[in-house]
Amino acid sequence: MRNFLSSILLMLSLIGVVASCSKEKDDDSEEKKNYVFQDATIKPYSFCTIYDLTNSYDLRDGWVSDDESIVSVKGVEVTGHRIGTTKLRNGKYSINVTVVASTDLYPEPCVNFGASKSSVKLFMNNLGYYVTDVDNDTCLTYAKYGSADSLVYVFRNGGLKYVGVRLLTSERVGLKYFNRVLSTTLKRYLSERYESVSEINDISVYKSVDRKFSCGQFEGAKQKTSIGEKEFLEVVYVENDTYNSVDMKSIASYMNTMLSSIIYNFKDVTLEFNDYYQIPGLTTGWESDNRFIAPVSKDGSIKGTGVGTTTLRNGKYNFKVTVKPGVTVFPDPYLGFGATQYEVERYMKSIGYDAPNLVNTKDDIAYMKFGKADMLSYHFEDGRLVTVWVGVRAGSVDETDILLHVAQRHAYLNKDGNKSYFKSFDDKVHCTLVDESEESSKKYIVVYKKYN
Repeated sequence: MRNFLSSILLMLSLIGVVASCSKEKDDDSEEKKNYVFQDATIKPYSFCTIYDLTNSYDLRDGWVSDDESIVSVKGVEVTGHRIGTTKLRNGKYSINVTVVASTDLYPEPCVNFGASKSSVKLFMNNLGYYVTDVDNDTCLTYAKYGSADSLVYVFRNGGLKYVGVRLLTSERVGLKYFNRVLSTTLKRYLSERYESVSEINDISVYKSVDRKFSCGQFEGAKQKTSIGEKEFLEVVYVENDTYNSVDMKSIASYMNTMLSSIIYNFKDVTLEFNDYYQIPGLTTGWESDNRFIAPVSKDGSIKGTGVGTTTLRNGKYNFKVTVKPGVTVFPDPYLGFGATQYEVERYMKSIGYDAPNLVNTKDDIAYMKFGKADMLSYHFEDGRLVTVWVGVRAGSVDETDILLHVAQRHAYLNKDGNKSYFKSFDDKVHCTLVDESEESSKKYIVVYKKYN
């Protein structure tokens, strides 16, 4: 019996040792399990799961967020809220999650309130904005700030006091109405970056997470133009988070009054053919006296499309735009139809051509070698100028240059056979480009007459 009991005890002790070894082996394998998670990126208002972030089903419970205003987690569902980076934690494990913008209407402006104007300019230079529209002791403005129409910095006692951004939301031209920037898009832009505080009527107030500044969004000023009306959305940034919606609107009204009192000084502009120029400051509401020479877009961009000079107007403001030719085959002949022979010859002398050296009669005068052209001829009837001819051989100048010379100085009308018809931008001159080319030679004749 004693030997039997001894055998039983020995077997039990051996089973315990095996079980202990087996448990130690399982514990070692669990300790050796180590998860390494990659950083993750999501957008505001988007969802993903812990499985998406960890690529594992082992750690699906117990996750918490360091900052739920950026990213929240509920069970296995992860939601992005505001732009920024935070950590999701589960015991000794963590995942960096960054929320990136889904809307990008304009770069975030300088909101370092109290900063000097030179510091704000340096900030703007780093964003790639170098040219200011208005630069005085109290105001610094930029046109076309991202998708915004203008950015305004207001200074008091040498320090930054307010910041304003204006976006064109709609435009009425005649009976047509065009939406530009929807209010909901701007609200999403702001809510992705800041915390919403309140929304009263048409005013939404936000504050930065660090409580250093607030901003308000609301329907802004209306601007009447000669062709319709424009409506704007405005965003005002102010220091700290103590401002309410009434304060925001009062500040915006002050900024609009200040902007409307600015006196712009627009200088005359000279452009090369096909070049562009962006009108600074007052970018909307412009009209061109002659759209063939320099049309202007709705956002104040001018393009030189025809040789000549015209005037751009916007209420009490105006300036001249001169467009220089891209191609010149011959100088501009005298085209004052009805002028006397004396007046024509006096003009020719003023541009370097003395007495006619080819033909000189009471009805015709002609010049050999007029610029790159072979000849220039003036024809008179009853002592008055009625027709001007310019002859050009293609061998002396490129064929394309002949066409460009005429097209850059005139508005195209139509073509009939070997003749292309144009008119001057002021509707005073009719121009015909005649292709008189033969197999052995190519030549062109440019004929000018009074436009009826």
